[in-house]
Amino acid sequence: MRRLFALVCVLGALGLVGFPAFASPERAAEHRRRAAEFVRAEKLQEAAIELRNAVQLEPRNPEGYRALAEVYLRLGDAQGAFRQYQEVVSLDPDDADARVKVATFYLLGRRFQEAETHAAKAVELAPDRTDARVVLARALSAREEWKGAIGALEAAVERAPDDEALRLELARLHLGAGDPDRAEAALRRGLRDIPPAKGLRAALANLLASREKVSEADALMDEVLHLSPGDPAARRAVALYRLRRGDRAGAEALLQESVAEADAGSTARTQALGDLANLFSVTGDIERARNTLEELQRVAPGDAVTLARLANIHLLTDEPDRAEPLIRQLAEAHPGDRNARLLQARLDLARGRTAAAREALEELVETAPDSANANLFLGKAYAVERQWEKARAAYRKVLEEVPDHFFANLDLAKVYLEMGRARDAQDPLRRVLKARPDHPEARRLQADALLATGKAAEAEAEYRKLAKEAGAPGDALLEMRLGQALEAQGHTADALARYRASQELAPRVLDPVLRRMALLQRLGRHDEVGAIGEAYLQANGEVPAVLNVLALHAVERKELPAAEGFVRRSLAVDPKSAATRELEARTLLAKGDRAGARASLEAALAADPARVTSLLLLANVLEAEGKADNARRVYERLLAVDPENAVAANNLAVLYTGDEKRHAEALRLARLAVEKAPDNPFTLDTLGWVQFHTMDYPGAVRNLEKAHQLLPEHPEIAYHLGMAYEKAGRRDDAKRLLRAALAAPKKGDWAFDAGQALERLEKAGP
Repeated sequence: MRRLFALVCVLGALGLVGFPAFASPERAAEHRRRAAEFVRAEKLQEAAIELRNAVQLEPRNPEGYRALAEVYLRLGDAQGAFRQYQEVVSLDPDDADARVKVATFYLLGRRFQEAETHAAKAVELAPDRTDARVVLARALSAREEWKGAIGALEAAVERAPDDEALRLELARLHLGAGDPDRAEAALRRGLRDIPPAKGLRAALANLLASREKVSEADALMDEVLHLSPGDPAARRAVALYRLRRGDRAGAEALLQESVAEADAGSTARTQALGDLANLFSVTGDIERARNTLEELQRVAPGDAVTLARLANIHLLTDEPDRAEPLIRQLAEAHPGDRNARLLQARLDLARGRTAAAREALEELVETAPDSANANLFLGKAYAVERQWEKARAAYRKVLEEVPDHFFANLDLAKVYLEMGRARDAQDPLRRVLKARPDHPEARRLQADALLATGKAAEAEAEYRKLAKEAGAPGDALLEMRLGQALEAQGHTADALARYRASQELAPRVLDPVLRRMALLQRLGRHDEVGAIGEAYLQANGEVPAVLNVLALHAVERKELPAAEGFVRRSLAVDPKSAATRELEARTLLAKGDRAGARASLEAALAADPARVTSLLLLANVLEAEGKADNARRVYERLLAVDPENAVAANNLAVLYTGDEKRHAEALRLARLAVEKAPDNPFTLDTLGWVQFHTMDYPGAVRNLEKAHQLLPEHPEIAYHLGMAYEKAGRRDDAKRLLRAALAAPKKGDWAFDAGQALERLEKAGP
């Protein structure tokens, strides 16, 4: 072992192996000198090799690591640079510059506590460094520690009073803390200290406009143009302001001026064209956006931003074949580029590879939660998968960043309509139609919202306008929607004609066929229902949805063998269909087979645990079997899924009535049921009966009288009202109602109590 060690020492001394203990500082310095020459020659890979050799020779010299970090930064290797700056800090804990760099990397990696620790130490080491205070402020604000963040930035402003960027960031912090008054004051103070500052003027104008101080805001933006009449950046700031104020024409005019005045191939022209393309995209004018981007590509061929924007447009216009080569070119030129990954995910979405797209988008959002584009397309992926609540959350995240985002508002409106929340769809649709009043899809969605909120005549008028504008041969979806509006108004013949027209325009589309069958069934035209269904099956094969309608139709006509046949055929195609299993249960109930129906409903719920109709039917079956506790648990499960379901609330309130400990909850549920169905005699009866059990006799009488007026022949309601009258001291009315209840041909378990109450009243005399 001694000989081996001696040999290594000799070789190290001769320079034949690396051996730090005997390394020459001169050789390390030579590597650093050569690295500097390579950096000047823009040979960064060679410079990195030289510097790695230098730090091997002098592993305790922080300057080698610092130089290597700077080269890694220029190579775009952020992780490599971060590691080198960490080495500098470990070797020299009092190096303020390295502390700031490490804090910045932690901030970018969203590790805010570590960023704060290093930035605070840098401030302690170098109190006059404004960059250290800025990083500290950002780390604190990321954790919503607004007071500390604002204090750190105010100290930075004090040390650099002429730095406009610091003033702007201070105002943003006040806004983040929810204090627009202090934000406005900070911007005004900045303008007093730096009178020519155009950025401060623009920021103050935008803030004032948001606070409805429009006249002063407009005057400030006019000042921005006056201070720099030919400055493209000033024009751009004013154009963006005008766009936010809804003045699309004014914004476009300014940007067109910049394009016209800029030299061909200049940065100013490239930026103005890019801004114009963004303006057209945000306002939904896709054709002009594409034309502008194609011109931009001619001006700056191979530019990564232009490639990405143009690929984006092709994806928006459903042209994935044109987008794909652009995305490939972008990915090859910039491996790992976030924008290329986003575009690839969108391409996957367009190609129907939804799961892959969603996974990639979720990863992108995780690393940058405030990315509006990633959230927008993540919302689209969720919508394709019918994960409506997740889609809604993703679109809301986009709108937190860009409230007037055209496509986020449009897609959010679609999601709300799918969720049955048509009223919520109105606000995003208003924003969309403000930007593009003639946008056909937005107008159709607005009509859909009108239809869903009971304004069928208004919806019909809008559908007819859209149909007239579309012209021949017509639009299958529009014809179907018009049919729905007509059906809602009772114009059944016209509705059937529209459903038929929709089916003729799109023979394989299912919805108009199902609506036509359902309406004919409601009209009692049973033979036509069967004929339409069989014709569709003959043309398109075994389609479970149509087979299910035919099965339900057969159940209602008590043609149970035919119903069973349709159910078997449907299950042969999709054995796990919750809808078909539920229909199977209805068929079995019609045959009197409750146990079989229960098994089918449990199979339906195994496939779709949140299926409300199956839960409700299962609870009814359990009640009919006398399994009140089991039924109660199913109703509780149903209300966890659909908290405002009136039927479940009503029935669970009835079950809770017998348990004094649950009377408060029974009362809440009964009131909810009446709120949802105020003119339903059964919800009123339940509320009155719960009030009877909670000894609110005036309330019980009031609600039970309403229920009895709506359904005077119902014996159990009469019994409940009679009992309430007794407690309210109205004995004659009580006896009259109890006699009427007991005279009914069909009586329930309540009859014994009714008989006893009547006997008690008659014994008591008048």
